[in-house]
Amino acid sequence: VMNWSFSRSFLLATSMVAVPVLIGPAFAQQAGGTKSSSSETAGLPEIVVTAQRKAENVLSVPLSIQALTGDQLKSAGIKDISSLQFTSPGYLPTDSSGRTNIFVRGIGNSLFVGADPTVATFIDDVPRVYASLINEFVDVERIELLKGPQGGLYGRNATGGVLNIITRQPTTDKFGGKFEISYGEKGSFRAAGYTNIPLGEKVALLVAAQRERHDPFVKNQVSNTTPYTAANFPTGSFLGSPAQTAAFFNSRVSPNAGYNDLNLWSVDAKLAIQVSDNFKINLAFDYNDRNDATGLGNVNLTQAFPQGLLRFILGGPGINGVFPPSFFQSPSGNFTTVNGSLGRNPNRDFGVSGKMTWSLPDVDITAISAYRGQRLSFYESITDASVPVIDDESHHRLWFYYEELRAASTGSGPFHYLAGATYLKNHFEQRNAAYILPPLGLPPYDTVVTQVTNWS
Repeated sequence: VMNWSFSRSFLLATSMVAVPVLIGPAFAQQAGGTKSSSSETAGLPEIVVTAQRKAENVLSVPLSIQALTGDQLKSAGIKDISSLQFTSPGYLPTDSSGRTNIFVRGIGNSLFVGADPTVATFIDDVPRVYASLINEFVDVERIELLKGPQGGLYGRNATGGVLNIITRQPTTDKFGGKFEISYGEKGSFRAAGYTNIPLGEKVALLVAAQRERHDPFVKNQVSNTTPYTAANFPTGSFLGSPAQTAAFFNSRVSPNAGYNDLNLWSVDAKLAIQVSDNFKINLAFDYNDRNDATGLGNVNLTQAFPQGLLRFILGGPGINGVFPPSFFQSPSGNFTTVNGSLGRNPNRDFGVSGKMTWSLPDVDITAISAYRGQRLSFYESITDASVPVIDDESHHRLWFYYEELRAASTGSGPFHYLAGATYLKNHFEQRNAAYILPPLGLPPYDTVVTQVTNWS
């Protein structure tokens, strides 16, 4: 049974800034390096950001904004969206099962799947609508955190603010890149880097990749994959003899070695084409694959509950179960659990985009087209017991198509404008299944909620 929701949104936004407002950011990006100009006062260089969809001095941006360069992120040990909280006041991410939600000044959304976030995240001007975006920074040039409502410039889902991530773009200057590798406890391994490849005087390619993993932080102490014996079913059942009944239920016992591990790899490629002096095209592709049990390290300290629940459920179809008090294991020690169910969160996230920029006298015209898709699943236990009692399985298929057209003034006159339109077509499918006494699958076998939502 499939659930699906379909959404479209259309935003027409214009803005005009006539009087610059002084804003004091905690950090600021020096785009293209520090510029020496007559505007420098008291030793402060001119600092350029693109928070308002155009390059401008941060002192002219009427927003509460914080910007960090890639070098600043590296020196502070910030390598992902979650750890950004250590340098950004008012910013708090929640990371679970490989998915990240962002709160800014207390505004955010706790639903990881099935609802859009209230803090928008953009990477190279393309929105990441789903909370379950890939968390890592690989080839980031700078990030810009805009605090407070930003609907006028970024449209829907920007109630709390915007995290604007700008990655390194290909250049025709020279061949080069960076690479780093690290290794630590629990088999922790991280290798990441990028390479810039000039393909001619007007074409360049940049490829970035990352591999990251570590062993489980929570050890699963379930080692017996055949906990049921014929003695647990002395009278047998409609499934067969006592031994056949035990073998049937043992077939579903599939414990992980542990939980809260990490297994991620990602790659992205960007192609820059300078068609003419005032017209350029940027094409991008990325693919991210994550398959681990992060966020599933739950511990059940009351084993009497699943044991009583198991007896109760078996009584429904008339199965006489006899279980000694020691049948259900209890965890012993810190960072341990007992869980006989398979727990994984495979997540595949991918996207393609194209951006065209036409620089005319006093105005830059930008057109963006993007498609992003995602396939993710949850396999987890609800009872968190040493044998499966109630398991949950959820599968999601998501994709969206995005279009943006904008014009930003670049002249030196007293008035400046930014006008544009965006279009978003969003698609979401979901299937949930609750397995009571797996693999028997007593009703309710499937739990389905049908939801259709339309935005305009």
